[in-house]
Amino acid sequence: MKRFLFIQVILICIAIPSFAQKKIEKYCVFATYPSNKERGKLEIIFARGDVDSLFSFKDSSVQTNLINIATTLKKESDLLNYMASQGWSLVAYTSLTSQYQQRHLIFKKEFDLSELKSSQ
Repeated sequence: MKRFLFIQVILICIAIPSFAQKKIEKYCVFATYPSNKERGKLEIIFARGDVDSLFSFKDSSVQTNLINIATTLKKESDLLNYMASQGWSLVAYTSLTSQYQQRHLIFKKEFDLSELKSSQ
């Protein structure tokens, strides 16, 4: 009986880690600058990067939603609240003191490897 119980415990300890999915962190950047059209509003640009394979998902709605954010939101607080509601966390915030007063907000989120198009 003890031997049977011991074997079951060993099998469970081996089986549980095999079901764990590998997580990969993905980052995205939003650039904001004051709007020329509306006073007090911001222009928000989603900067996804140049290499398509590094930010490609099986479900294209992830990328589509991020692109749509840039066209619909006009305040940094709205951007921060929306990204937090989608599971993204703010990693860094930079402010460039140029004539455009541009800011970059860098977000990250963990995705399962199975959510990506190519295994990385």
